[in-house]
Amino acid sequence: WMVGWKVEMMDGAMGDWMDGWLDGWVDGWTDGWTDGWMYRWMIGEEVHES
Repeated sequence: WMVGWKVEMMDGAMGDWMDGWLDGWVDGWTDGWTDGWMYRWMIGEEVHES
């Protein structure tokens, strides 16, 4: 990921904490965005079918 190189430059507990925090944030954001997109896509499909 784009921020990965900055995190790698840090070392020790702070780097690990930032890495975990960033991974969690990115994963959560991606999951939320994907779920929202899939939801809208499915609703759109249902609307088109009816």
